Amino acid sequence: MQPKNARLYYKKMSQVNQEFAQRIKAIRDASTLEVPDNFIDTINRWTLESVSVMALDRQLGLLKESNKRIEATKLFHLLEDFFKVLAYIDEAVERLEKEAKEGVVRPENEQSVLEKLLKVDKKVATIMAMDMLMAGVDTTSSTFTGVILCLAKNPEKQAILREEVMKILPTRTRISRRNP
Repeated sequence: MQPKNARLYYKKMSQVNQEFAQRIKAIRDASTLEVPDNFIDTINRWTLESVSVMALDRQLGLLKESNKRIEATKLFHLLEDFFKVLAYIDEAVERLEKEAKEGVVRPENEQSVLEKLLKVDKKVATIMAMDMLMAGVDTTSSTFTGVILCLAKNPEKQAILREEVMKILPTRTRISRRNP
């Protein structure tokens, strides 16, 4: 994703990332600060939450223990279950179509991928959302795992990356001024 497009999802992704960080704090060993051997499960949950926010404009509640939805947990464990994925897409399509009939119009930069594609072709929109949910989780989790491993082994590079990201992303002050 290009940086200019990443900014469009900043607020929603920030919420997912904060929940991810809280989850890490909750599951890591208090003395060593190491995460458990099954940490890839948490990474996959973070990835599905992230993809869902972009594809469906909705969090599934997979990172908060107290907020896990049964359907989302099934989706997580049975990602290949085609019909569950279609149910989320159909639900999002129905919600977006209902909002359109009610005259709800979001600025272009606040629309999900599904919402933008629905204007072009409903079948393409559905297939694209399904593809993002199915293929996006595995590839993103694998890539993210490699990146955080490299950053953990190279704290000096981590500091450089943080500095670069802080230059690009909006600050809390700028966000709160734009969205009272």
